[in-house]
Amino acid sequence: MSTIYIPQKRIYAPNDPFFEEGNIALRAIWLQKQAQSELEIQMIQQEVSQLSQERSHTIYCDECRVTYPSITAYESHYEAVHRNVCLECLKIFPGFEWLQLHIDEFHNTLLQIKKERGDKIHKCYVEDCKKVFSDPRKRRLHLVDKHNYPRHFPFDLVYTGTLSFEERKIRDQKNKARIQRHNMEKGDVDMSKNEESAVKDNGKGDVDMDELVTNMSRLKIPKSISFGHVKSSVPQHRHHEKLKPTTKQDDVEMKEKKVYSRPRKRGPKNKKQKEQQQEQMMEE
Repeated sequence: MSTIYIPQKRIYAPNDPFFEEGNIALRAIWLQKQAQSELEIQMIQQEVSQLSQERSHTIYCDECRVTYPSITAYESHYEAVHRNVCLECLKIFPGFEWLQLHIDEFHNTLLQIKKERGDKIHKCYVEDCKKVFSDPRKRRLHLVDKHNYPRHFPFDLVYTGTLSFEERKIRDQKNKARIQRHNMEKGDVDMSKNEESAVKDNGKGDVDMDELVTNMSRLKIPKSISFGHVKSSVPQHRHHEKLKPTTKQDDVEMKEKKVYSRPRKRGPKNKKQKEQQQEQMMEE
């Protein structure tokens, strides 16, 4: 990671070679506006490219110790490496918005106090979205679901800043090792839980069988319940008797029997009646 670039004031004369490249570009734009055909525009562009190659001014970066062939190359280098740098941790960020998010989430004391109290301080990466989240994980899920961010996007850019290829490779290796270790630990915990549940289930099965045996032995079958044939109040020989066909004479005879039949003598109902009957028999 490079150190912070400190700009220095330099005064150049109007005819200094430092301004030649810019003057050529401005003159090319003016000529293209006045051109009357596409052939003239192509000729102007070719002449500009030749002049810029002949009179290109190299710039040397003191901090990085690298020479750049043109001003545009140096400007792109400066924007990527030296402009958006955190003064606290010297981390480099690809834009001012990322730098501001980093400062708010990691170096702002007021926001840190709010975070400890449970307030939401993690803003969405999209400028137009005003969602705020309590932790980075919820923000990542929101970006993937609502804003269609790719899952391999470096969501930890707010913390790490722009990393080189080697640094990213090391970080990916660490993340893979951490994920594998977490999966192994989770698998061991699941295996132990399954074994414990299996042991408990076996113990419960034995207890349940013992309880069932004891409960079945205590059961008493009532007399009203019969297994097999049902007991009937009518004797069995009556079930097999065949009903004889009846005629009108039989019906008349049955009626006469009912009318002229003598009532059945019944015995005394009470003990007193029995005693009275016995006394009458003795007197006779």
